[in-house]
Amino acid sequence: MSTSSTNPSTQPSTEGRVFVELFPPWAPAPQPTADALRTLPLIGPNSPLKGFAIPITDIEVEMFMDNLGDEDELELDNSELHQLFPPVVEAMFFGLDFEGADILVEEILVPVPGDWGVPISTEEGPTEEDATGPRFWRATGVVLAHNRDEYDVDLSGARKLVKALQRQLGVKASPGWYEVVEKEGPELTEKQIRKLCKKSGSSELREMATLNWL
Repeated sequence: MSTSSTNPSTQPSTEGRVFVELFPPWAPAPQPTADALRTLPLIGPNSPLKGFAIPITDIEVEMFMDNLGDEDELELDNSELHQLFPPVVEAMFFGLDFEGADILVEEILVPVPGDWGVPISTEEGPTEEDATGPRFWRATGVVLAHNRDEYDVDLSGARKLVKALQRQLGVKASPGWYEVVEKEGPELTEKQIRKLCKKSGSSELREMATLNWL
């Protein structure tokens, strides 16, 4: 099973940034800016770790997970759906990769326009009353590649993979190059994953857990 490749030493500074949340909650994820589509420098002292990722909204995460139910939505609360989303997606899309690169679910920072979203207070960023810096949406991202070497950055043949991922995830946002940051909160253990799959009421998830695909 693939694991997150985030390295704390490559993390970008979040100081001076304004973090926003999606509003209204059902609004679509923004399409990538011109900067997010440019070929970027490889990772280094002045170039943080970035992932070529499709940003996913909270509601899209929940709809994707609930569609795995046998007849109705899963018997899990929203926080459990979000916890289970990364291992489920990484298992389901294992083998549906680009030139041997695993499909990962990581946290990304998506630059957004000044009138997009609602500023939120954080320990590292400005409060809503002082929201004058560049705005970023901290999102769940389905990552196809990273900027580690020239081989990874070459995405000239990834169009079919992107279309397949968008179709299976049920999303319309296109991928772009976004900064990868540490996930908030601990990752689930294998035992916790199996417990949630059993609780979910989904025969598909129970089978995935039984076969140790998660």
